[in-house]
Amino acid sequence: MKVERYQINVEFFKKLPKKHKLIISHENRTDRTGSFLGIDLLCYAYANYNNNEFRFYDEKKNKHFNSTILHTFLGLDLSIQTVNSRHMNIIKINDNNFINKINKKNDKDTVILFNDDTKKIEQLMISQTNFDEFFPLQFRKSLYDNFNKVNPDFPIYFEKGMTNIAIHIRRGDITPNYCAHAYFPNKYFVNLIKKLTKKYENPNIHIFSCKSNKEGWCDFEKLNVVLHLREDWSNDNLKYEKIDIHHFIKADVLVIGGTFSYVPAFFNLKTIYYPSTYWHSSLKHWNYYKSK
Repeated sequence: MKVERYQINVEFFKKLPKKHKLIISHENRTDRTGSFLGIDLLCYAYANYNNNEFRFYDEKKNKHFNSTILHTFLGLDLSIQTVNSRHMNIIKINDNNFINKINKKNDKDTVILFNDDTKKIEQLMISQTNFDEFFPLQFRKSLYDNFNKVNPDFPIYFEKGMTNIAIHIRRGDITPNYCAHAYFPNKYFVNLIKKLTKKYENPNIHIFSCKSNKEGWCDFEKLNVVLHLREDWSNDNLKYEKIDIHHFIKADVLVIGGTFSYVPAFFNLKTIYYPSTYWHSSLKHWNYYKSK
């Protein structure tokens, strides 16, 4: 299989042959759940906006043990196929290798294979149009509806008749000194919880995180919240990841604390709170909260 490399930019797509089907896919990440789901969502939204087809890359190359199960859980594989490398012309995107000429004589469908850098894909999207244009209400409703087909049950921690609030706090793999750009201190979540408690009627607040926390969890134990603290790494990770994502999507109010909750936020059709110092793009109707 010949894989060619080109630079990411909008002009590149304008040069592609129009007569062949254009398929969007990506190399698979090998880190935590939120990151590889994030690359899926961005490529899926990019393809949808540009009337291209989105496909998952060869599952055999995906080293993350639970990717297929989570795609099914989200409903993303109800109609999405995988790339067939033997019958397709695969072009790999890479900023370090720029080739000006594109082979327009190839009679195979063209697959644009993004690398796993989500920020670069976001930059490409924003260079084309406003980020919100990739996530119109109809598209987000389709994400939610597909999720509901697989997960019709009501979330186990939520109560009907209450304002169910899900707060994700990224811990376990980060500390104030390690990946500090992604670390949002306890005090900002504590302040936000106090505001949400006053703002919403009958608040039912649940915090989802890992057990390891350099600052500890005492600050939250004093509040009227329920803590769901998962093992940093265990054989039960998939079970609890699915439970947590379910609550992020169905929450009346979702507080994003990292990529693991950032992706479900696009499925959630209600109220979203977004950290002010987060590096990913947000939708205009999301609410900001102070995170540094």
